[in-house]
Amino acid sequence: MLDGSPAGTYQHIPDPEDAQYLYNIVVFSEEGLSNELHTLVITAEQGTEDSLLLFDWVMYTCVRCVSKSIAKLKHIHLTKR
Repeated sequence: MLDGSPAGTYQHIPDPEDAQYLYNIVVFSEEGLSNELHTLVITAEQGTEDSLLLFDWVMYTCVRCVSKSIAKLKHIHLTKR
């Protein structure tokens, strides 16, 4: 969800014969956002089965960065459903 609206999906079905974790994978990218505060909500779902999301890196770029908006990027909230 991006700013309260659906913003795409990413699905990875692990192969038991291959590496279980993927690295350097872009799971979401959005261009053309306005230069203001945005909210991105990421959920890990697999029907009724347990699911795992390991999140360790984000890249945030802007054309005209305002220091206030960059400071707000540090406010990351993790919640468990």
